[in-house]
Amino acid sequence: MNFSSFLLLKKVCSFAAKCVWSFKNLSIRPVEQCFVAARFYRHDYFMPNKHVTGKTPAQAVGRKLPDCHDTLDNECYFQYDGGHRTGRSRLVVWSIPYRCIFFTAEPFLEVGIERRIMAANNNPGAASMLNKDDLIVLAGAGGFIAGSLARYFHEQGFTRIRAVDKKPLPQWYQRVPGVECLCMDLQYEDNCRRACEDAIEVYNLAADMGGMGFIERFRVECLRSILVNTHMVESAYRAGAQRYFFSSSACAYNVELQKDPNSRALKESDAYPAMAERGYGWEKLMSEMFCQEYWAERGLETHIARFHNVYGPCGTWDGGREKAPAAICRKVIEAKDEGSDEITIWGDGHQTRSFMYIDDCTRGIDMIMHCAELIATPINLGSSRLISVNDLVSLAERIGGITLRRTYDPDAPKGVAGRNSDNTFIQQILGWQPSTPLEEGLKKTYDWIERQYLDRKAGKRTVS
Repeated sequence: MNFSSFLLLKKVCSFAAKCVWSFKNLSIRPVEQCFVAARFYRHDYFMPNKHVTGKTPAQAVGRKLPDCHDTLDNECYFQYDGGHRTGRSRLVVWSIPYRCIFFTAEPFLEVGIERRIMAANNNPGAASMLNKDDLIVLAGAGGFIAGSLARYFHEQGFTRIRAVDKKPLPQWYQRVPGVECLCMDLQYEDNCRRACEDAIEVYNLAADMGGMGFIERFRVECLRSILVNTHMVESAYRAGAQRYFFSSSACAYNVELQKDPNSRALKESDAYPAMAERGYGWEKLMSEMFCQEYWAERGLETHIARFHNVYGPCGTWDGGREKAPAAICRKVIEAKDEGSDEITIWGDGHQTRSFMYIDDCTRGIDMIMHCAELIATPINLGSSRLISVNDLVSLAERIGGITLRRTYDPDAPKGVAGRNSDNTFIQQILGWQPSTPLEEGLKKTYDWIERQYLDRKAGKRTVS
C-alpha cells in the first residue's frame, strides 16, 4: 500500500468512527413540515424513500435509540414549504448535535451533495443585515410590487423608507404611513441622484409595463425603461449604496423555447443564446448585463430576480395593463354583476403560465438581495406550477360561483405558448421556493378586485 492510499484509508476509517460516535450521541425530536436533507459533518446526505410517517425513530431504523430530548443543540434543519397542502408525508427528524439526519417519504431534489442548503427561515434578510434606520430606496413604489415591498419593510420595523414613482401621489396603488413618498420620473438622471441620496439599499422595480396587452402594443415605451436602470444603478453606485436590486422578468428568456404549451420549465441558463421577448424582454436582459458589469468592474453588489407573473391584491385590475389573473377575475365579476353568461378569452385558452402570489414575491426579493451566493447572478423568482388560461378561468369561475360560456379571440395579444419557472436553482441556494397555492392566492385577489369593482360603481376612488 502506497502512502496516498494509506492516507485515504485513514480518512475513511476516521469518518466511520465519527459516524459511530454520532449515533451513540443521538438527540431525537419529531419535527413536521421539514425540508428534505441531512447535514452530517461537512457533507449533505439525502435518503429517499424512507417512509417514516407515524413511526417512532426506533421503528424507522429498526434499532433502539436514546430517549427523546426536549431541545435540539445547534441543529441544522430545513422547513418543508407547503407539505401540508401538497399531501406529502410528514417527516421525523433525528438531530445529532452539530449535524442532522432527516428521513423523508419521497426523494429530494437532485442537487450536489457538497452544497449546504439553509433553512428558508434562517436565510439572511434585511431585518438581520441592516439597522432599522438604514435608508431603503424603492423605485416604482407607486405600483404593485414595489408598493407591496414598501409595506413589507415597514412591517419589519424599518423607519427610513423612500418610495419613488412618476405617478402623481393620489394615483399610487398603496401609500404606507411613515414612508417618504416622492413623485419623480426616474428616466432622468438628476431625479435618480436625488432618489439614491444616502441610500444603503436600492431596489429598482420601476418600469413602464403591464400585461401582454400592453407589452405587445407599446414596445418602445417598454424599451425606454432601460433609462431608469441605467441612471439608478449609476446613482446607487455614486451614493455609496451597499446593495442594488433589479427586477428582471421571465420575458428575458429565449422565445424559441416557449412555442409549446407543454414546454419544459425555464432554467436560468436558458436566457442565452438570447432571443428575448421583443421590447420588454430585451430591455430586461440588457439591464441585467448592466448590473453584472457594475459588480465586475465597480464592485457594486447587485442582485437580479427574474419574475414570473406576479399577482395579488393592490395590483392593476383594469385599464389595459392588468395581467391574466386580475383580468380574468374582473371579467368573471363583471359577468356576474351584469347578468351575462359569456366571457371572452384572449388566444385559444391553451397557452400556459405559472403565477406567483405577491407575498412570496416580496419575501423572495428580500432573501435574494441578501444572499452572498447570488451577487450579480440572475435567478428565477416564480411558481413552478404550470396552468393553462382555460384552467385559470375555471378556477376564477369556481371562486365566483358561476359558469360562463367561453368565446375566444385569436387576434388578441397572447404572448408565448408556454412558460414556467424551473426552481431547481433557488431551492438549491435558498432551500425555498414560492409556495402559496394558486387557489388561495387567487381567492384573495378575486375578493379584493370585487371590492374595488363595487367601490368604483359606487363612485369611490379605486386602483385601476
